[in-house]
Amino acid sequence: MSPGGRRRGKRLERLRADVERGGHAFFTTVWSLAVWLLWLLVRPLGRAATWFRGLPRRGQLVVGAGLLAFLAAGLLAFRTTHGGGVSFLPISEEEALARVIHSEIGSGSAQQRLHVAWATRNLAAERGQSVVAMACSPCGPQELGRPVSSRQEAREVDRQLAGAVLAAPAVLDPTGGATHFINRVLQDQLVARQAPGYTRSYERVRKLWSGSYGWEAYYRLGPDLELWGPKRARR
Repeated sequence: MSPGGRRRGKRLERLRADVERGGHAFFTTVWSLAVWLLWLLVRPLGRAATWFRGLPRRGQLVVGAGLLAFLAAGLLAFRTTHGGGVSFLPISEEEALARVIHSEIGSGSAQQRLHVAWATRNLAAERGQSVVAMACSPCGPQELGRPVSSRQEAREVDRQLAGAVLAAPAVLDPTGGATHFINRVLQDQLVARQAPGYTRSYERVRKLWSGSYGWEAYYRLGPDLELWGPKRARR
């Protein structure tokens, strides 16, 4: 090998050794940092575990229940943050009913909106609940445990109508005691689109409500909205 070739070989060998030492130092530093961070996390947990074991049985139960409640609140907050359409903020009866009005019949006529508001008030009374407990604990889309949707934010016009309906005496109820409502056209459209939560066509819902639940259709407002309630005695 020529002198020039030997010099190039030595330089390459030194470069390889430098890269090897640098890589070793880099990974050693990263590993040490990871262990240090893990220790920072584990050490408080170890102290907390020692403190928890030193509590009396009742204290352990109280702390455990508090942690479970904290985790549940975190899961609910996660749902809110990630588009579940759910609100957990404290809310008034007027605001809860206003949200139902906008969510259920926001684009309907003034008469339809009034009757939906009264049917919602009647349903809450039938269930022995406030509108907040029935529809906004928490607010969100219609689902099991929440018989009406309160997903949409209320508008001022919704709040005005909700306040008037809640303040009115029951004798002014224009629905005759209706507790449920259904948009015949929209129900079939949602099923046709296979929208989440809508698995029954209007005819299936009608058979279920009248056959299994003992309700009946009271009247229709416009071509699409029907008001329902408990079957009434025939005279």
